[in-house]
Amino acid sequence: TPSLRAIRKKYPQAEITALVMYKSSMEVLKNNPYIDRVILFRFQKEGHIKSLFFVFKLRREKFDLSITPYPANNYYYTIVNFFCGGKIRISHEYPNKKIMSLSFLYSKKVPIEKKLHEVDENLNLIKLIGIDEYNDKKLDLFLDENSLKNADKFFIKNNIKNKIVIGIHAGSSEQQGMINKRWSKDNFVKVADILGNDLDCKFLIFGGPEEYGLKKYIYDKMDSKPIIANSEDIMDTAAIISKCNVFLTNDTGLMHIATAFNVPVVVIEGPVDPNKTLPMNKSRAIYIDLFCRPCYVVGEKLQCRFGHYNCLKFIDINKVVKAVKSFL
Repeated sequence: TPSLRAIRKKYPQAEITALVMYKSSMEVLKNNPYIDRVILFRFQKEGHIKSLFFVFKLRREKFDLSITPYPANNYYYTIVNFFCGGKIRISHEYPNKKIMSLSFLYSKKVPIEKKLHEVDENLNLIKLIGIDEYNDKKLDLFLDENSLKNADKFFIKNNIKNKIVIGIHAGSSEQQGMINKRWSKDNFVKVADILGNDLDCKFLIFGGPEEYGLKKYIYDKMDSKPIIANSEDIMDTAAIISKCNVFLTNDTGLMHIATAFNVPVVVIEGPVDPNKTLPMNKSRAIYIDLFCRPCYVVGEKLQCRFGHYNCLKFIDINKVVKAVKSFL
């Protein structure tokens, strides 16, 4: 979103279209004033043939430029970008899967930098279209009035007032091995129980519909019963997160939603490099220094090459508790 904001500032008369493949992505962008429209097409669900017909239909719009932002080291993204027909097609040059990702189909590429944050990677990318200096790195998420009202109703219904509110997300995506970013659910329970004994607080448990079992497990195991924040709409979820005092999470999309509202974030980091993903304001990464981490490479399946996941197993619970308290 900082890159979208920069593109709009540089090219105020441009027609900017965002193409997304997940409903949650569409919801996150639908109120963004820096783009003209959002198109949702579920490529994975629709399959190759329907997807091909869809991008050929998009091709008729004669885009001048098509951008594939970081991280996207996959032949599928490359093919979609290519067949959409942008006269100029830009993306990053990744050190791995150079042939398998079909990256030669891009007209311009910028090399990724190992320790550069994802926001900066995308600001680097748009230098290819003449945007050289842009330093506003705040994430954009624009809530609608209905979502704000729903969040207020949620707090009233659950009698949450005059208390510290701690959000917890113990899940993560299950695609491409991202489930292996998850800290032990029992550790989240232990941290919450310690905080619950020490503080006058309420816990909100977040996660998607597919994480119902995980949320229920944490609810059942915790001493001071949390409130499960169930919502089918990511914007309703975002509005509730915006009212938290601190957010404890694995490395997930919800941590970025929290930071968009300046909510302090404590992130459990295992195989992923916090230099690239950690929110840029009011955040703290909890990790341990192992010779083998960070090991995740964009475009590859996330899995421990030794099979032990010690980078997650040996994270100190008390260190996490201390980090959460430091933001309160």
